[in-house]
Amino acid sequence: MTAKADTTRVAGRTANGIGYDLFRLDDAWAARPNVPVVLQHGLGLDRTAWNPWVRRLLATRTVVTVDLRGHGDSADAWADGERLTLEQCTADLLSVLEDCSIGGFHYVGESFGGTLGLYLAGTHQSRVASVTACSTGWRGEWFHNIRAWSSVLSEGGSAAWSDLMTPARFDPQHTSPALVAWVEAQQRGLDPAVVWAVAECLLATDLSELLPTISAPVLTMLGDSPFVDQRNLIDLVRLVPRADAVRVAGARHGIVLSHWEECLQACLSFLNRVERHPTQVS
Repeated sequence: MTAKADTTRVAGRTANGIGYDLFRLDDAWAARPNVPVVLQHGLGLDRTAWNPWVRRLLATRTVVTVDLRGHGDSADAWADGERLTLEQCTADLLSVLEDCSIGGFHYVGESFGGTLGLYLAGTHQSRVASVTACSTGWRGEWFHNIRAWSSVLSEGGSAAWSDLMTPARFDPQHTSPALVAWVEAQQRGLDPAVVWAVAECLLATDLSELLPTISAPVLTMLGDSPFVDQRNLIDLVRLVPRADAVRVAGARHGIVLSHWEECLQACLSFLNRVERHPTQVS
């Protein structure tokens, strides 16, 4: 007989209403040696955006996916008129990790989720083994085309905002129609107040003083996003003591969806380097 491995998915909600999935492939003969990976989506999606990543990561790691406050199964955690902050989202994420009994972890975030990861790495250094930030900005004045969302949302709601977002995420002419339809349904179903709360949080963000204090290795990946100025990539590598950067050619903002295989491979190579040589990135 051969030992059997069991795939376990636990769907949960924290006491403060944050939805998550805990995925674990338990070997019958040994505990998993690798550090867990936490995947955090950004504005307008939900945790199922990471499904292709989860399937690959599960070969070697425990994985946690989290719904951002106001999104997916965390929609009820949003209070109408609430102001969103990085501190609040950090508390949400830590509550998920407490539920899952996870201490240290690798963090992967896209867009706002990446901004949150950088903040987390600077404020909870003992917990964060590494950060992978995809299509991520960290300085409000270096975000483009976001202030206009206020009038778009007030005039046309989330449907009009979605029409603006979809071609910014990827080229619909060269993207799976099923993916385009899924993204549009996610975006259109989002409360317009949540959209603007995330936008306001991003515009108010400046992590310039925090980045040099981050001790964890950081990988940042960016395509030709219409929202994230390239200075966010260039200066992040300059300011973070242990940082690498990857440019994703031919991509727009939604690289974790449109170019997920390329991004995942870069992330896995980064994690393997980090774990083989904890004191260096490149």
